[in-house]
Amino acid sequence: EMCLGFAALGEASDGLMRKRDLKPGQRLILTKPLGTGVLLAADMRGQCKGRWVDAALQSMMQLNHKSADCARKHKATACTDVTGFGLIGHL
Repeated sequence: EMCLGFAALGEASDGLMRKRDLKPGQRLILTKPLGTGVLLAADMRGQCKGRWVDAALQSMMQLNHKSADCARKHKATACTDVTGFGLIGHL
């Protein structure tokens, strides 16, 4: 089984948002669909339709700058990426 990982290094500019800055009563906004990991796991077992995998890959390739711009415009105070641990692992 092939395994691949990436890391990115850099400096954050002003306006860095962290999930610890989330406040009670704020809304959760998802900018991409959940479940890509489940789809890819199903695909590795031959139990996923090709069009589902294609849609997941297209979503994964979309850049997040529009979501970041929207968050700044609406004065969001917190954010996180929901990868690896699913939604519950990030709350």
